[in-house]
Order: sequence, then structure tokens, then C-alpha cells
Amino acid sequence: MECSPDSNRNAVEFDRFLTSHGGVTAFFFREYENGDLIKVVCPKWSKTVTKRHTEISCTFEEVV
Repeated sequence: MECSPDSNRNAVEFDRFLTSHGGVTAFFFREYENGDLIKVVCPKWSKTVTKRHTEISCTFEEVV
């Protein structure tokens, strides 16, 4: 996920969302390629903030 300066607020909200789920609480995520809605956890993510953008890298694991 990469955010422009105008959407830095979205990146902050997304980071808070991931933090609140703590890598163990599942949530639904829509896949980019085929649009399927899948249930996932995100046990690992990192955030890089620069003057021009905020980048969040996520590792999702599908749960059943």
C-alpha cells in the first residue's frame, strides 16, 4: 500500500487498524487481482514515512 501526501491520514488509520488487530484478529481483505474477499490476519507489517509518501508493506495470511 502506498499513499500520497493527501492520503497520509489513510496510512495512519490503516496502521492503527493493523495495530488494533495485533496480528491475530482476522479481518476481510479484497484481493487486487480477482476481487475475491478473503479472511486474513496480518502478523507482520512495516511502515516507511518520507516527505512525499507513506508506504506500508503487509504480510497477509489467509485463515479459514
